[in-house]
Order: sequence, then C-alpha cells, then structure tokens
Amino acid sequence: MRDIGTGNITLGGLSGTVKTAYLYWHGVTNSLTDVGNSIMVNATAVTGKNIGVSSPNCWPYNNSQAYVADVTSLVQSTGNGTYNLSGFGDLNPNGASLIVFFNDANNSNNRDVVIFDGNDSNIGFDGITGNPNAPADPAGWNVLLSGINYTSGNANIQMHVADGQAFPDDAMLVNSQQLVPAGENFDGNSVPGANNGPTNNGNLWDIRTFDITSFLSPGPNTFNLTSGSSGDCLGLIVALIDLPAGAAPVTDIKVAFDFKPQGCPNPFNVNTKLIVPAAILGSANFDVSKIDVSTVKLNGVSPVLSGIVDVAAPFGGILTDCSSCTAAGPDGIKDLMLQFNSQALLTALGAITDGQCVKVLLTGKLLPTFGSTPITGEDKIIIIKK
Repeated sequence: MRDIGTGNITLGGLSGTVKTAYLYWHGVTNSLTDVGNSIMVNATAVTGKNIGVSSPNCWPYNNSQAYVADVTSLVQSTGNGTYNLSGFGDLNPNGASLIVFFNDANNSNNRDVVIFDGNDSNIGFDGITGNPNAPADPAGWNVLLSGINYTSGNANIQMHVADGQAFPDDAMLVNSQQLVPAGENFDGNSVPGANNGPTNNGNLWDIRTFDITSFLSPGPNTFNLTSGSSGDCLGLIVALIDLPAGAAPVTDIKVAFDFKPQGCPNPFNVNTKLIVPAAILGSANFDVSKIDVSTVKLNGVSPVLSGIVDVAAPFGGILTDCSSCTAAGPDGIKDLMLQFNSQALLTALGAITDGQCVKVLLTGKLLPTFGSTPITGEDKIIIIKK
C-alpha cells in the first residue's frame, strides 16, 4: 500500500461463530506524534491503539508506527469477503493483516494461539523524547515466551513483517538454534499487494509461517526467537505462536508450597517470636532456581531468608483441609527454602481463633529471563494460641 494509501484484504475460510478479530497496520511518517490511528474499513471508521513507534526501516522518514484495532463486530457482520482499507492520513502505509479467531464447533481442530505484537525494527532506534509510544529500540528482534506446556503435535510461528524486499535477511534463531538460515526470508512477495512497492522490489508486507515443533519437548518449555540486522531493514509487527490445544502458558504457574516442611499437619504458634520455615517444592517439571525470590510473598509478607536445598517431597493429593499434607522428607529434587517473620505473618493473617484451619497463599514470579510468569501456591495451617 506504500504511496497508494489504500488496499484490500480478502478474508475466506470462516465458518461458525467469529469470536475475536484484530486488524493490524503499519506505515512510515515524519510526524513525531501518533498519526494514522483512525482509518476507514469498508466505509466504517476504525480507531486503533498505537503498539509501537520505531525506526523507519531505512526509508527517508522520521519513524514507523504500528496499530491494532479490535474489529470483531465488523467481521461478525461482514464475514468472508473483501475489506477495503483507506484514510491513513499522514501515515504512509506499508501493509495490514486481519487476524480472526472463530469457533467451527469442531473440537478436534482447536488450537492455542499466543499473540506478540508491537513494532520491533531490526534497525536500532533512539526513541522520540516526549512520546511514550516511542522508547529506544535496540537493533534485532527478540521474542520470549515461557511456560509452554507442550505434550505433542505440530507447533508453528506465523510472522507478520513490514518493509520486506528482495534483500538478504539475517538468520532467525530459536533458543540459539537456527530456525531459518540467512536469505531473502521476507521479500515482500508472500501476500497480495496493491503494487510491488515504491521501488518495484517487494510490496513491503509479508506473512510467513515456520514449523517450530522440533524446538519443543514434552513438559515446560521456553521459546526465544531472535534475529539480527542484515541487508533488509524490517519491522516485526505480529508473531503468532500456534500451539496444540492446552499448550499455551497459563496465567500463573501453580507451585507446590509447604508451610513447615516435613510436618503434617502444619501448626502455627502465634506466641512464637521466631522465624517460621516454609518451602516452594521443586519437581521434575519445575526448577525452583527460576524463581525471582525478591517477588515471593506469603499473605503479602516477604521472606527474611531463603536458600535452595532439598528439604521435602510435595503432597500429591488435593488440598481440602489441614490434614491434606505430608511429612515426607527429601526426594532428591532441590526446593526453595523460605523463612518468614512470625509476627509479621500473624499481623497479615488478621482475626484468627485457636484451633482454626487457615489457608495461606504464596505469590511470586519467575525471573525476567523466564518471562516473569506469576506463580501461586497454597497450604493450610492450624492456629495455636495456647
């Protein structure tokens, strides 16, 4: 759409109920503020959210800008067919993508899809002072997804990339292993275009899908896509990670938590002035060294001491009451041992009575290296006031 300002997206294959639809677009401009956020789609006004200002990707403009709009209602009413885009104003558009999720009532083909979006240029960008959507952007691409619970089946990454032309691109790596070798991976010719670009060398928009199954193994996985800069200046706008149903990361990771490990039940004497022990228990599927200890809290109370040691085996049942526990000792897997100030914890518990069975909640996050995914755990304790 560069230098034309309009183009069509043809949508096909929809059946059943449209659940969600997102429209993405990207272009270049000399404006230091947001432009091109309001456009026309089939004569309907659509306003998008700015998802990033970055490098103009080697074009003689000040910057590039990317937007996303929720167009679910528009797609629900229109369905399959042609969607005409126009009215970009001072944004000279490179291209656009319409991503639609629908329910065809066939559970056998359900998938989990994780969306990363933004405006990640592979060319370094210094940012624009005073524009919160335009922070500095280092060269290269970096997409990180942790907590993938993979079992089996095919997995793919679909990349929506702006500014592709017939120039060499850097190799793409997943977890430091080559996914795609260097070459003309995004040449601007993978989707229909309104023209062949301003220099007759690619229409500046690509959608490419790559199989990532071989990079996943059964159990928890971390997926890190990286790529550097080469002869082609590109902007990564959307990355869809397409996974078997049930594999997408959960909103938080449930961890095995034990108040007073090797004890069952777990007494809490409110008269003690000492520290009380607890532990996040590791397993074959969970490495406690990935936890950011600075984020860990028990009912809002931070630990005063911590260390990694094999202290106890997790309780394998369902936590229903204060007898839902185990006194089992070390199991050969490292745990995160925690110690809490008993009086601070007592204050956090609020009004309690002698003999009461109380649930305590542990919260925290993984280290940023592992995506800062939230963790939660719980246990039940018996209050002793005598």
